[in-house]
Amino acid sequence: MVVRSARDLRYMPVVIGDACGTTQPLQDQTLAQFNDCEAPVVSTSAAVNALASQS
Repeated sequence: MVVRSARDLRYMPVVIGDACGTTQPLQDQTLAQFNDCEAPVVSTSAAVNALASQS
């Protein structure tokens, strides 16, 4: 819900896929849906590297 709310407020959310806590089958399905429709799903290391390259 937070990702959808952020998009409704015109933010550009990014989901850190390996920092989400849920059961694996449900997590895989949800992250795939988010990646297809709501927000890019990236790993923690990819997010850290992207932030580090901005400073």
